[in-house]
Amino acid sequence: MIAAEVEMQTFYFPTGEGAKIVVIHTGPMEEWCDANIGLKAEFRDRVSDNLPWACSYSHGVTTWHFAREELATMFKLRWS
Repeated sequence: MIAAEVEMQTFYFPTGEGAKIVVIHTGPMEEWCDANIGLKAEFRDRVSDNLPWACSYSHGVTTWHFAREELATMFKLRWS
């Protein structure tokens, strides 16, 4: 069961001449979650105490799903 979620912009579309799309690589965040929070749930509906986190991507936004609010707070403090 998901207790908290954190949304992060994954793509930035800067304006101006010569501007390029900026992509945020989430691999280091996933590695950090594996090492500090626990194993990743394959799907967000499988988030539980045993698999305490998952992430999903939609329209340039990555949503991180956590089984407990304190895990979401740890994640925000580290990556925001």
